[in-house]
Amino acid sequence: MYLHILPSIRIKQTYFFLSLLMIYMTPAWSQDMIINLTGRNYNNPLPLDSILLENQNNGSQTMLKNLPEGITTYRINLTAGTVLGTGFTHRQGGQKISTLTNLPGILRIRFYSTGNEKVDIRITNLEGKGIRSESFTSVANETIVTITSGSRELMLVQVIGQGIQYSDKLIGDDTGKEIEVCRLSGHSTAKQIIHSGSGDFSTNFIFTPGDTVRFTVYKEGYYLNSITEQPQNDSSYTVFITHPCPGIASLTDLDGNTYTTVQIGDQCWIRENLNAIHYSDGTALLDGTGIGSIIGDYTSPYWFNYNDSAQNGEVYGKLYTWAAVMHGMPGSNSVPSGVQGICPTGWHVPSDAEYIILEIFLGMSHFEANQVMEWRGTDEGRKLKETGNLHWAKSNVVFPLVIGTNESGFSLLPGGQRANEGFFYAIKRGGYLWTATNPPTAFRMLQHDQARIWRDYGLQNIGRSVRCVRD
Repeated sequence: MYLHILPSIRIKQTYFFLSLLMIYMTPAWSQDMIINLTGRNYNNPLPLDSILLENQNNGSQTMLKNLPEGITTYRINLTAGTVLGTGFTHRQGGQKISTLTNLPGILRIRFYSTGNEKVDIRITNLEGKGIRSESFTSVANETIVTITSGSRELMLVQVIGQGIQYSDKLIGDDTGKEIEVCRLSGHSTAKQIIHSGSGDFSTNFIFTPGDTVRFTVYKEGYYLNSITEQPQNDSSYTVFITHPCPGIASLTDLDGNTYTTVQIGDQCWIRENLNAIHYSDGTALLDGTGIGSIIGDYTSPYWFNYNDSAQNGEVYGKLYTWAAVMHGMPGSNSVPSGVQGICPTGWHVPSDAEYIILEIFLGMSHFEANQVMEWRGTDEGRKLKETGNLHWAKSNVVFPLVIGTNESGFSLLPGGQRANEGFFYAIKRGGYLWTATNPPTAFRMLQHDQARIWRDYGLQNIGRSVRCVRD
């Protein structure tokens, strides 16, 4: 009998250990993945308006709205695609008007009328300046309004009618298209539009441990920003957001290029590399396209597109010789520099001393800030670089990418350089910025594999990028 009992005991032991194994293994794939996300302006945590989750592995995404009030760190259940402690609420009882989509570049709303009703759509910037307005008469039943925008601004949208009072934010997707308003009436037509085309956004977020997620945060009056992470359970992440300079969110140069602004400490900076080919007095710079070697020429005010490609110029801005930057003005290391140069009216080329002020504000010591011909600081370069690898070179074995946090909002892009021999190099790997200081001519360098900032002197006939600071 003993021989019959022993196999039974062994079988039970086997099931026992298998059961234990299942108990310990199950949480690895069944437990909810919960992370903490904080939006921060420098050292100040901020309450957010919404958070966009985008799964980079499967393409699913969702916008988290109706965030809990009174907190600045949000606990997000990625498995369910929700913020803990919140739920969906209708803006007007859920019958008259509702939001179908509100993602970068597209706002789609739906409302119902029992009869013909006059409706006004008003779109303004954050300063209250009108951007577009449109009026129409809605028909009975369902009306869907889709508003798309390529503007870089954060805009406010109001829809006003008899019994309709609606407002929301519209965030540009930076495609350069003008604002478009499209009205659709009738349920069948509306349904086709909602579920077709690249402009539609899935709201079914799907997450599996090991997936990579991009988190984009939004707050009225601030620029959006994103981080991309492979989330781990109960980890904490910070997304830094910044705001335009008070009273001047954007400006346009003589060539029609539009730039946005960012307040960094006491300085107001342009957020994009300059792309002008005329000075503010109307004088044209010299087009250096195909010019070849300019060795020995230190006085010609040339501009260049990287690799003579206009598309590169639109993305990364122009590259300029120092003569082009200065427009005949002598070098300066004053604060402010007093050199308008290539900058729009009311703005100037920053001196070396003004860049040092920026670096110290971001955390660099006075001693390191005044070092030259070496990498300085700790992570100040990361705070200046645009996040992600859309424009910065991706990692490789030799030179791993040090991803920018863009904590400053400076959003530096790596426009590369043009050598005085005539060849271009380092686009997507290095950003090189002229200063107004000479002698000797000083510039800043940030690289894709570095978190710090290089300060150096350089030949005046090298082509480099330019940023401007407000007078």
